[in-house]
Amino acid sequence: MADKGTDEDRLFVRDGWRHYRRTYSLAEVRWGLVVLGVLILIAAWVFWKGRHPDPTLFSDGTALLKSAAPPPADRGPLPKGLVSAGWREDRIAQFDPENLYVKIDGRADWFKSFGFRRLYGVLLISEKAPATTIDVEMYDLGKAANALGAYGGERAPDVKPQVTETGLFHIARNALYMARGPYYLRVIGSDESPAVTQMLQSLADGLNTGIKGEPLPWAYGFFVGGLGIDPGKISYFVENAFSFGFARDVWAARPRGKDDDLELFVAARASAAEARDLAGKLHKGFLGFGSLAGKQDGVPLVKDQFLNAFTAVASSDRWVLGVRGAATKEMLAKELQKLQDALAQAPQALKDRAQPAVEKAGAGDER
Repeated sequence: MADKGTDEDRLFVRDGWRHYRRTYSLAEVRWGLVVLGVLILIAAWVFWKGRHPDPTLFSDGTALLKSAAPPPADRGPLPKGLVSAGWREDRIAQFDPENLYVKIDGRADWFKSFGFRRLYGVLLISEKAPATTIDVEMYDLGKAANALGAYGGERAPDVKPQVTETGLFHIARNALYMARGPYYLRVIGSDESPAVTQMLQSLADGLNTGIKGEPLPWAYGFFVGGLGIDPGKISYFVENAFSFGFARDVWAARPRGKDDDLELFVAARASAAEARDLAGKLHKGFLGFGSLAGKQDGVPLVKDQFLNAFTAVASSDRWVLGVRGAATKEMLAKELQKLQDALAQAPQALKDRAQPAVEKAGAGDER
């Protein structure tokens, strides 16, 4: 049995170098030497790195602020050479239907209703005053009609756009708005300085030249060519025309401007049967907000109880023609006759171009 005093000495060692092992394993010695060698190598590496540091550790970060030139594909349809002297392009960005909300949170669904496919954006920065910027947004909406619809939806009522053979545009204060081919563009400056205004005009010229357009949709030939209505007063409804879920692919115009209730509308369908069906649904829908008010040349009239105005919808072959918000029956009869005359006199080439964008309700992919 171990002596008690001896046991206490073994638990509380007073001499730090005292030990009780009489022999050591040769393997332990070898592993100890290996660990010592590794530690020496690490110390040598640390010493060498201290004498040869990475040059980027002493950088002031300027290189990180410089925009890397994106590959050409990143530009998409954005024309090259947008900037003039005194401006530079910043990083180009793209957004698809999944992440569009990152760029325009709260309005993504509105653009999606016009067939949104992709947004191409680039920020232009003044070299003299970096705080002065111009944000260029180019929305690919798939079709010219969709682009014109988005343009009309954001255009102020008192704006008269400039018209080209392939699109519309206008400059308002510090912003440029444009519909050209299937693209809708919003170009917003950070202020209303002369430098921004001058650059917006330069961008209007460059975008009109650099973006391949296409002839304006058939409804412009109908309303502008046939009725002499200002192109800026024409609107396009991909869906939900007059707040009716079934009313898709409808063109409308307000001859007296957006501040007046009078509205003319037209839609093309694939057959006379489809046109009659849409006309019947529209009449029933308008009747939900008013009451029957007789007929005009066989066309039933509806008097809106809220607007105290008259509405009528008629079909002719594969066309739907309508007048909404007429102050009197006489005005309604006059405007409806204008629509019927314009359709009768429309060139056959124009009628051939008037094809329905959506064959049936709910075909959201066929815009």
